[in-house]
Amino acid sequence: AAVDPEVNFTSSTSSGFELTGLGVNNAMAVEVTLNYIPATTVNVGYTNTDNTATEGAAPANDYDNISPATGAGALVFTPGNQKFNITFDIMGDANPETTEDFLLTINTSGTTAGIDIGSTNNHTFVIYDDDNLPKLAFNVITSSHPESAGAVTVEIVRSGSTVATATCEYRLRIVG
Repeated sequence: AAVDPEVNFTSSTSSGFELTGLGVNNAMAVEVTLNYIPATTVNVGYTNTDNTATEGAAPANDYDNISPATGAGALVFTPGNQKFNITFDIMGDANPETTEDFLLTINTSGTTAGIDIGSTNNHTFVIYDDDNLPKLAFNVITSSHPESAGAVTVEIVRSGSTVATATCEYRLRIVG
């Protein structure tokens, strides 16, 4: 049976952590695959689109150094090579942020004739922040009150980033 040549991302999503410190970057790669081993060079177009993450230099932006540069026929599969990596850096900073993402999209611009764009043609890359993670703690380590005290207030103190919601689970131990 003949193979209908097709190109896809290996997965529709992946993620990485920002590393603490301005100029401390985390190198990442997203894999694109052909469903066959090409005998000749195959070109595939792709784009990247900022969503909540932005491309450019730190500390104002979240990812940079995307390679190869986006555009028509930018992904070049050489004969015998079925896989290609799009690489980029997650830019380190010391700014507490929420989780961010951007989108890579395979398209027909400059794509070799006869190559179909598969169903996994979009890839969302998620960037997790590592700056000053929120911490929750009881204000007082132990507390005891007589049963007749009624309602008791237990104070929980939050430190670190307040950018996103923080939750915690707890258990009460009742003695007696």
